[in-house]
Amino acid sequence: MTNSDHALPGGKRSADVDECAVCSLNYDFMLPPQLVEAAKQGRLVIFAGAGISTENSRVFPSTFYDEIRSELPEDSVCEDFPSVMSAYEKLYGRLQLVEEAMKRIRYAETFPAVRQFATMFHEELSTIAQVREIITTNWDAFFEEICGAIPIVVDGDYAFYNLPDRKVYKIHGSLRNISTLVATSEDYEEAEASLRASAVGGTLRHLLATKTIVFTGYSLRDADFRNVYEPLMEGMGKLRPISYFVGPFDSPEAEALGIRHIKTDGTYFLRSLKRHLEESGDLLSDEVLDRSRKLRPLLATVHKETMRMDWRSHPELFFSLAYQDGMLDGFDRIQSQCMTGEYTDPKQVRSTLRTYNHLLHVAVDRNRFWDAAYINGYLNGLMTLVVEDKDLASLPFYELFEDDVYALTDDEQDAAQAGLEQNTEGKLDTGEEPDLREEVVKTSAPSIPQHWGETELVEALEGLFEALPEALKEVERYMVRLGPDMVPQHTPFLDGVMD
Repeated sequence: MTNSDHALPGGKRSADVDECAVCSLNYDFMLPPQLVEAAKQGRLVIFAGAGISTENSRVFPSTFYDEIRSELPEDSVCEDFPSVMSAYEKLYGRLQLVEEAMKRIRYAETFPAVRQFATMFHEELSTIAQVREIITTNWDAFFEEICGAIPIVVDGDYAFYNLPDRKVYKIHGSLRNISTLVATSEDYEEAEASLRASAVGGTLRHLLATKTIVFTGYSLRDADFRNVYEPLMEGMGKLRPISYFVGPFDSPEAEALGIRHIKTDGTYFLRSLKRHLEESGDLLSDEVLDRSRKLRPLLATVHKETMRMDWRSHPELFFSLAYQDGMLDGFDRIQSQCMTGEYTDPKQVRSTLRTYNHLLHVAVDRNRFWDAAYINGYLNGLMTLVVEDKDLASLPFYELFEDDVYALTDDEQDAAQAGLEQNTEGKLDTGEEPDLREEVVKTSAPSIPQHWGETELVEALEGLFEALPEALKEVERYMVRLGPDMVPQHTPFLDGVMD
């Protein structure tokens, strides 16, 4: 790294780092500002080898290469990866070679402790919203499973190129499509020719010519790297953008190839990059994503209690059921999609919030208050991503109609707000409802929406139907259709609002 980089600090190892098998390679490094800027602009591409997955000593005691090489005769002269695979295939057949590869990947997939080490890089990468393209020579499906990436393996997959989802270009094939595996010398020759002529190869050359590439998980001497790098870089000369190699060991090959070396572990590099993006406001933190996971069990308990309330006698409580359905769906959506980066991109989150706020107004304008309550709950579930820790308690677990979108009178607004303020002071109903404060502590969240009892919830909503008579009519229509033992549930569809 030269002084002209005006580098930013990436991070420091702890004092006892050498005693830690996971972080012993987390070396101090300088994070180039131009690399951070490329990430902010969505111009950063990860080019990943097997060293960030199954082929490192933290995952298996020996590499796949070593295991296959040990099965060859002692007088075998083959040394590099493709020639070893060719020799094995000649002795035992293609099917057994594929079986050995599948056995190794399945071992990593099915033993949690092994999988944890094999996917540390993928887990860290998954929530970096700005990284939309990954190139890999790995056969496993961890980028698809953990980063939500669409696999582009053969030219036929190129039809999906314009989909907005994150993509992973699997240039040495995939175990999900075993006929595509690139392993032997013959396979490598075919793959090299394909990179020069195929649509996928053309796309990769475009990426390397226009975006900032970070290579990691390779030794730059490996045939696995050279076979891909050389045909893709042909003819680019010195005009290509600066690219980087992230690896914890010295690599004189990087300088010879014109690639800048960042000497540290790949996962640690991503963690440091994320910290810079979070500090600049370009990325929401993983801790923010975790709020929904921590809050969901408490809300589910509150929802069960609301279902047991006498909402037939107090129909104003009816809307809290839809509201809680919406908030639960919002929490579940965040957790199911967090791997794609959808909910760590502040711009995307703000756009989604604006969309649902618009839908809330539409639902109210159309007197669809049951839908409006669901939308409001979903909206507040997403709001957990953007509010301060101290403001989480202001997001209620019930539909209180406190938002001015419902156009309540001043008196009703005051009553609802008074109830909300009482709630945030931690005053629980003195009825038979269980005290959930112990559950609140278990979530470890800084500030939690409080649990209400039926009595204070009814009091907070007093006068609702005088202000919104159409809401009462809607409840009555639903009540007619409900059997005596039925509890209404709002599904994640908004027919009549979105049309």
